[in-house]
Amino acid sequence: MLITAENEIDMEIFLQHLGKALALRKARTTINLYVDNEDDLVGDAREAFTTLRSRGDAATPPSRTSFLTRLLRQQDPYMGCDLHLTNDGDRRSFSLLAHRVIGCESWVEGEQFFSASGISSPVWVAMGDLTGNDLVESARRAGATSLRVIDAES
Repeated sequence: MLITAENEIDMEIFLQHLGKALALRKARTTINLYVDNEDDLVGDAREAFTTLRSRGDAATPPSRTSFLTRLLRQQDPYMGCDLHLTNDGDRRSFSLLAHRVIGCESWVEGEQFFSASGISSPVWVAMGDLTGNDLVESARRAGATSLRVIDAES
């Protein structure tokens, strides 16, 4: 199902509920730490973005080789960064950033359950209509009144 919201706060509320559901399923979640315009990230979202990027920086040792050699041999430290949704901090980062970055995905045993690819796109959730609708309703009760399901699974 595809889910959209009229504002970022409502999407964050939905993603808080989704993050808990994905944690219960022990989903492997990755996030790509690039945005169209970093200046658009403010407050908690900017802090979460900076924190996660610093993790990527710490995981990549400095190199004395040329830029081209590094480019061809090293994985981008900001692509496919793991989020552990059982961790409160990572789950909070997920809710703040998943819909703002160029890509975020969650998988359980080789099956994709979630995908988001930017602020202007709806998020995709494949947890069955019943579970998906329950998550939407739960988020609405928590204040996310502009959530809309624009395409349910067939």
